[in-house]
Amino acid sequence: MTIVLLALGEWGANLAQVIALPFAIYGTASAIFARREPAAHHAPVGQRKKVVVGAVTLLVGAVLPGLGWLWYDRYTDVNVHVGEAFQLSEQAPATVEPRLSRSGWRGELTFTPTLTAVGSLGDCVLPARLMITPVVDGQHLAVKEARHGTEAAIAIPEGADTVKLQITLVVPPNQGCILTVTLARIVLHRMPW
Repeated sequence: MTIVLLALGEWGANLAQVIALPFAIYGTASAIFARREPAAHHAPVGQRKKVVVGAVTLLVGAVLPGLGWLWYDRYTDVNVHVGEAFQLSEQAPATVEPRLSRSGWRGELTFTPTLTAVGSLGDCVLPARLMITPVVDGQHLAVKEARHGTEAAIAIPEGADTVKLQITLVVPPNQGCILTVTLARIVLHRMPW
């Protein structure tokens, strides 16, 4: 089972925590209320107390993992996939459709654009600006500016079904810049507040 959880990555780590909690609670309760030989200075544990402890252990073992799973599904960060790097020029904007590894859209989409010049004409990377227009369920949101190596963040409203990013390149004129764009470290951060 450990191999499977390790292979699942972050999801497996969270699942291991949810699974381990009831076992830890049960183990602690069992150690406290273990059957022991009656002695003059120890009072035997009554049947009623054993039933109450067993019920509480079962309740905690069922409810806490369920709540932990709901918290994980609703509020933990989600990895986003955008595919391979793409080329971008002033004349040819690009549209990227990010896909979530699980769950639904809601929160702040963050990424760091990495730009690489395709040709050797002039300096295109440092002055380049990416104008990113998020399109959420067909509605264009406010344009965000991003630069090479600087993290950008876009707020995604709750309940969104589709998200696309229309990316336009702005560089000094007459440079003939063509850039390869990679969206690195792209994550959907979901906050409970």
